Amino acid sequence: AVKDTLKKGLDVFTDNFETNTVAQYSKKGDINIRWEKNRLILGDGQHDKNDLVIFRGNYRNYEVTGMVKPVSAGIYDSIGVLAKVQDGENWYCGLITYGKMLKEKHSLAFMRCINNSGKKKLLWLAFYPFTVELGKEYMIKMRVSRKYLHLKSWEKDTPEVEDWQLSIVDDSGWESGGVGFRHFGLGAEVHSLIVNPVVPRQITKSVLSPAQADDTEQQLKIIIEKVQHGDLVAIKAVIRIGKWLGVGLANIINIVGVRTIILGGYVAELWDI
Repeated sequence: AVKDTLKKGLDVFTDNFETNTVAQYSKKGDINIRWEKNRLILGDGQHDKNDLVIFRGNYRNYEVTGMVKPVSAGIYDSIGVLAKVQDGENWYCGLITYGKMLKEKHSLAFMRCINNSGKKKLLWLAFYPFTVELGKEYMIKMRVSRKYLHLKSWEKDTPEVEDWQLSIVDDSGWESGGVGFRHFGLGAEVHSLIVNPVVPRQITKSVLSPAQADDTEQQLKIIIEKVQHGDLVAIKAVIRIGKWLGVGLANIINIVGVRTIILGGYVAELWDI
């Protein structure tokens, strides 16, 4: 059920939970766990206080994909993939939230856990509207590429959504970390965990080829794709563009007295950078 393959110095990991493999994970929490074929069952379906973090491995620049199934909803239920784990107490998590008392009852969300000298703090970072139906299976994918974390989710057996639905900047300073699952609630199922390396494209002297330099809209599309793949030249280009765009807008605000400026189009997709 578990395979580790070394390829170009990067670990590739898959687990389909056909057997008891959680012994190979680090785990922490108060929860009932049992196995059925191709399913890892989390929670007892009766008590909301089922809290579990499981993680393993040591990865850098990767995508972690999980298949999960919410089966019953309590007060604060959530389930999702875990990333950038250092010690089980500090992590980022991409969650499908569906608890009855959550502020965002049906959403995709980023959560951050920080443990500073024994003081644990949970932070909700970002939300994306995402309707959940109990009993249905969902794919959830997170990409960790240098200091950026991207997240998306979609219903199983439907096409994967093309764009990342949430993106945040990683402020942990960690170069690598573990992956796994985080669950809180009455009950859920985990069907698979897959970790694939993200290899940044080779850095070149220019972001765009001469043939691509004529169409502004096409340029932005290409730059966005390169940024999402961790291309350092593209990222630096976007940072430089953003700086001078800010200078230009500041001049307009100061001279004309405009109170609101709305940036849209492809530029908005690069806002986190």
